[in-house]
Parts: sequence; C-alpha cells; structure tokens
Amino acid sequence: MYKAKTTFKEDGIYYVKTDINARGEHILPTQQVAVGKLSKEELRSLQPAENETHHHHSHH
Repeated sequence: MYKAKTTFKEDGIYYVKTDINARGEHILPTQQVAVGKLSKEELRSLQPAENETHHHHSHH
C-alpha cells in the first residue's frame, strides 16, 4: 500500500496517477479527487468511481 499527502491550494478536480512496476506487472491507476466547492461544470465532469479492479499488463 502506498500513501501520499498533499495540500491543495485551490478547489477543483484533481487526478492522481501512479505508475507502478512490480513483480512483472505494470499498472497505471488514476484516482479522481474532488477538493472543496466545485462549480456546476466541474460537478458535471465528475466521473463515477472505478471498480477496485485495475487493468494489469504482465510483461513476460
């Protein structure tokens, strides 16, 4: 498990993307983060939460 901590200076929608290579697998999960009060446009652009399952790409 990885953790990250940050402070956002402005309200809005942010995307946290990680690039992980471990045990022969390469995954690129992206997490959408809504911070503070959002505009109507930002609320419309919110994506539904992804399933916990990510696409894995094995390299042999």
